[in-house]
Amino acid sequence: MLLYYTREKVLEVLKGAFPEQYIKYSKFFIIFSYKEVNKNSSYFFEKKRIIVNSLSRRPEDIFISILIALGEHIDIINREETHKDKEYYLIVKKLLTEAVNANVIKMEDLQKYSDRKFKKGIQECFSSFANWKFENRNDPPEFMYIYVTESYMIRNILRSSGYIYDSEQGLWMKKIHRYEYPEEEYFINERKNEAVFKVIGDNSFYIRPVYRLKLVTYSATSAPLLKALDYQYLKDKNCWMKLIEARNLEQEKKNIENVPRQSLNVLSNSK
Repeated sequence: MLLYYTREKVLEVLKGAFPEQYIKYSKFFIIFSYKEVNKNSSYFFEKKRIIVNSLSRRPEDIFISILIALGEHIDIINREETHKDKEYYLIVKKLLTEAVNANVIKMEDLQKYSDRKFKKGIQECFSSFANWKFENRNDPPEFMYIYVTESYMIRNILRSSGYIYDSEQGLWMKKIHRYEYPEEEYFINERKNEAVFKVIGDNSFYIRPVYRLKLVTYSATSAPLLKALDYQYLKDKNCWMKLIEARNLEQEKKNIENVPRQSLNVLSNSK
């Protein structure tokens, strides 16, 4: 669901920015990498793959980095190579402008984007983001998304009500037509004390990727602390495991910084 939703949003922006070349440009894959590295995203033309790293970033940052890599994909199709020049930045500018116009991200998200080198390059070519011309469309999207967390006790109810569990986000979710929401709102109000519901009714990009932490330590005295932090000990694998929101990774590292450990691995929770 995570990849499907993300690709769907990216294609929406691509179609709005390049309607005539949409089919030609839409042949690519998006892959989430469970690595926290300096390079936010990469594009590999031979396999048409956009690799997205560092999922602890804001959803808006992740989306922008995908569009930047998509710009490389388009640039190579157009001229069989890509360079960080005005022609390349124009492609990315069209994608980013459409993303803001479609209310997938906001102009302020461009200003907050973490890659300073990219921001400097594109703004040297086309002035500051604040000077770009945007034409926000106010039409409400056809679909709404409902995300449910802390919902273990009602998981069977959610399943029977059409919700799907997304292991990569560690939550239940449901995509509905806007006209269906009044009926769904009644269900949410009935169950709001048994789980946490988040409703996305606008067109903004929202994801909640999770990491599975694998901690190996031979410190028996650390067990009470790890249990208090909701780690589970897997006896057959001789390790402690915990599912966290990717955005909380740095805080989680601080929580266990005094635990003597042999290794800490960040893993995918996909099944």
